[in-house]
Amino acid sequence: MSEDAAKLAIILEHAQDAAAAVHGKDKKALDNDLLLINALAQSLGSIGMRAEELSKPFKAQYQKTDWETMTSFRKFNLYKYAHDNEDLLWQTVMEKLPIVITELRALVPPDEDED
Repeated sequence: MSEDAAKLAIILEHAQDAAAAVHGKDKKALDNDLLLINALAQSLGSIGMRAEELSKPFKAQYQKTDWETMTSFRKFNLYKYAHDNEDLLWQTVMEKLPIVITELRALVPPDEDED
């Protein structure tokens, strides 16, 4: 597996973990749940950092994938950013993350998606 493919599999795993953490919940789930906020912020931050590390040729090969949005998730790793922006955190997880997951599933071979 190439380095980019390995990073892509990790990005997908973090995205799926974040989606699973909020499955069946509403935004009120964030109220007073520091653990959930931190888990989502960590997952999104990791997605952003790994997306930024992908090589330019790899990203160019998959131009239709929204790498810029994924890279922007880095900000959630900043101190207190997620806590001060819970609405944005929730919106990102509920609206942008499903799109990211769909895009990544098309790029990650099924055997690399299973862990």
